[in-house]
Amino acid sequence: MNSRTRPAKLPVKILFSAITLSLSIALSACGDSRSTADEAANANKDSSQETSGPMTAPQTDTPNSAQTPSGGNPYEVAGIDNPDKFNEFFDKVQRDVAAGDKEQVAADILYPLRVNENGKSKDYKDKEEFIAHYDSIMTDSVKKALADQKREALFVNAQGVMAGNGEIWFGASADQQDQYGIIAINKN
Repeated sequence: MNSRTRPAKLPVKILFSAITLSLSIALSACGDSRSTADEAANANKDSSQETSGPMTAPQTDTPNSAQTPSGGNPYEVAGIDNPDKFNEFFDKVQRDVAAGDKEQVAADILYPLRVNENGKSKDYKDKEEFIAHYDSIMTDSVKKALADQKREALFVNAQGVMAGNGEIWFGASADQQDQYGIIAINKN
């Protein structure tokens, strides 16, 4: 085979080995306690025959709650340095919204607050503007999503911490350490 040609397709055994290795690395990063190296070796033995059918990934258990990185901070990727303080803040926001305390909820926001609805966004610049529109922003579905959210099942990524199906997003202040707030509300 010269340098200008390449195989028409990658042998299934090599492809399967690469996929298995990638999955085993991903599983080990998630804290899967099974021996992924043994699984990969056994999978390679089973894949010695080439097939033309679709390949399937090994079955894995999905955790019921967010995985905590090795440092113990499940919110680290969102820029939240103190998980205990964030947990206290999250519990406070749930209480404030449940009580209908507009002033306290307004104090729980990092302004400007972005509110998204039907493909359009509006930024609320301060507490006064938020309070004036509280009832149209904090809809029953937004309140229910927050009330039903279990802290241990919050979704976290680099954009922030999500409650519900994205109805409320939380983030950390760029200016003050350990200051957290609501950064966006999605009313769709």
